[in-house]
Amino acid sequence: MDKCKDIGKVSPCQGKFCCDRIAPTMDISLLGTQTLRIKGKGATIVVDPDEKTPKTEADAVVMFKSLDRKIPSKIENPRVLIQGPGEYEIGGIKISSQRTDGGLVYQFYVDGVKVLLGDPSVLSKVQEKIGECQVALLKVSENFDQSIILTIEPNVVIVYGD
Repeated sequence: MDKCKDIGKVSPCQGKFCCDRIAPTMDISLLGTQTLRIKGKGATIVVDPDEKTPKTEADAVVMFKSLDRKIPSKIENPRVLIQGPGEYEIGGIKISSQRTDGGLVYQFYVDGVKVLLGDPSVLSKVQEKIGECQVALLKVSENFDQSIILTIEPNVVIVYGD
């Protein structure tokens, strides 16, 4: 990895852009193999927490499966549970989700940055509707067709899952 000229430290930005410049106020953390935390200026979202998720605060909890799952007790102060299609807003973060025959796709607008969250096989089914994004969070459980990355043209790609 090269040293980023914008922030003066080693960065995977490869000289094209800096992650700090795309979303200086947003933080994305992996809390386990299946759980993410997306933190913006006004709110924090936890995606797919389970009983193994460490203790953390969240304003909203987003689930991919709508199976009467309850929010794990380690998630503190959640105001809303999102587990289906619709449009939501919490703490300045706009959330929209749509269901396809393969699952859910989420779009977040966090501090002016469009974040796309979903399984690559599901994203490929709705790629015309979702358009481009700055950050793509791809939840994978097996090998996936990487052509979806070229279609949505994100500046940052984060792949997580088993």
